Amino acid sequence: MRILRSLMVVLAVSMTAACGIQASGVISGVQAPRVDLSPVRLFFVANRKLIAEERPTDHTLSLLETLALLAGGPAEPGLTTEVPADIGPSAESGTEITVSADVSKLSTVARSQIGCTLGPVVLTGQGQRVGPLECRLG
Repeated sequence: MRILRSLMVVLAVSMTAACGIQASGVISGVQAPRVDLSPVRLFFVANRKLIAEERPTDHTLSLLETLALLAGGPAEPGLTTEVPADIGPSAESGTEITVSADVSKLSTVARSQIGCTLGPVVLTGQGQRVGPLECRLG
């Protein structure tokens, strides 16, 4: 029994000593690095021309999130939007977005706002389909 106990002590000591990690005091850390995501670029209207407005984000936005942000309107004074606030993006599949609004009633400016903000997407809503929408800055 004494031999078994001695072997267990030797085994325990050798296992803790064999790891090669030396004991140390507390090491104070620094804040974790931040990943700065690019801001999202939304296109709004000023004097019938499209103007980009950048908004900071804390994550990469989906097409639905970006369209909802665009429909929410500009943050900068002097800008407006023709994208209806109740456009109601509800689903996306690739570059096709389903909304609750009748997309055939979107103005040319609203279509350009969406096309410039999201890229060439197709919108479907209330049995209508438009697109791929293009970016026309003029």
